[in-house]
Amino acid sequence: MKIGRGGSQPPARTSSYVAVKRVWKSGDTIEVSIPKTLGLEPLPDNPHRAAVLWGPLVLAGDLGPEQRNERGRARGA
Repeated sequence: MKIGRGGSQPPARTSSYVAVKRVWKSGDTIEVSIPKTLGLEPLPDNPHRAAVLWGPLVLAGDLGPEQRNERGRARGA
C-alpha cells in the first residue's frame, strides 16, 4: 500500500487492517495492491455449493428465485 504523493508505505501484515491517520490534502491518494486469483470455497452447510472468490472478494449475482423439487426442497440441497 502506498499513501500520498511521496508514496510512503505503512508497515502491514497479510490478512490485517491498516489504520491511516493523517491530515488529508487535496490530491492525496491511497494505492492498494491485492492479489486477485479465482478460487472456490465450499459452503459449510452444503457441500454441493461453493462461493466464487476473486482474491479476497466474494463474487455474487442475482440468479433469480430458488427452484424447488417435488418435495418442496431447494434443488441441490
